[in-house]
Amino acid sequence: MDGDRTSGLTHVTAPLQYMVPMADKPRSYAFQPPAGVPIRTSRYAEHLLPIRDGRAVLGDLSLDAHGFALLRHRTAVTDFFDAVQLKAVYL
Repeated sequence: MDGDRTSGLTHVTAPLQYMVPMADKPRSYAFQPPAGVPIRTSRYAEHLLPIRDGRAVLGDLSLDAHGFALLRHRTAVTDFFDAVQLKAVYL
């Protein structure tokens, strides 16, 4: 996607966590690891990045070219702040 095309999109800036390169292979246990072994060995660094509203370029995005796809999804929920409706319709 052309940077000129995305630079004018509305955005928010948010902190994203990226794994820091390490000499050892990072591990993350899905169960209690042996005594003295941390459950997760990876380390992360925070980076502030713009999160752009891609709806204006929806037709220009593709999984093959950009590594993700932005899709429209319809829902019967009319109020995502209504807990009863969310439970009855969405969940």
